[in-house]
Amino acid sequence: MTYLNRHRSGFTIVELMIVIAIIAVLASLMVANMRGNKVHESIITLTNDVYSALSSQRTRAMTTSRSTYVILDNRENTRKIDLYVGNDSRCTPVQSALIGIHYSETDIGDFTEQNVGIDLAEGGSQMRTLTAISNNMYYDNDSPRVVFSSDTTLLTISDNTIAENPPEAVEGVLSICFQPNGHTEFYIDGSASNANVASVIVASRNGENDSGGTSRINIDRFGNLSSAFVPYSAGGAGGGAGAGGGG
Repeated sequence: MTYLNRHRSGFTIVELMIVIAIIAVLASLMVANMRGNKVHESIITLTNDVYSALSSQRTRAMTTSRSTYVILDNRENTRKIDLYVGNDSRCTPVQSALIGIHYSETDIGDFTEQNVGIDLAEGGSQMRTLTAISNNMYYDNDSPRVVFSSDTTLLTISDNTIAENPPEAVEGVLSICFQPNGHTEFYIDGSASNANVASVIVASRNGENDSGGTSRINIDRFGNLSSAFVPYSAGGAGGGAGAGGGG
């Protein structure tokens, strides 16, 4: 009797299910990676915009001999950043003494009457950004992709030794005032603060899982600016530069 060697063709149901499962896993990883890259780019864009706002206000104060402000509202329901010029050269948190800086018509289209600044409130209606490009980077389906927070670092003097305290989060409004002489003053909810450094932390609104880290922008009382990207994997250690440099 002669036996024929029959070759099996096609896939079994089990094999097809394994292939489909592998494709699904790879697709989910690709989507997560794409979102992570998008959020990371948004963090860097917002970091650059905040750094630019601080730097331009510092320069404006020294060239116009008038105090200038970057006011950061850290409250979740109103989270925004506004830029102002003072009526005189004195730093004051009084809102009536401030003049809002406005967009030109070519900056961001329909938002020409809004003060220059950034609006990242969840469910906010303004969607303000410093540039039209940033408007596409900050939001995802009208919901902010990134968020900022603030903290301040105080100096303490004990036994003729000066030391910095750990940073303390600012839950309310942080006003950063640049004086014409180059010095910087800080106010928290309208009260003067003896902070040595104020920081703006930029992160993903969804946490560390889709961003890989945060950016931290520092401004000290002498007007020095710096920023760095801080990877989560480094356990909070500073990584490469996120935007700008020392000022």
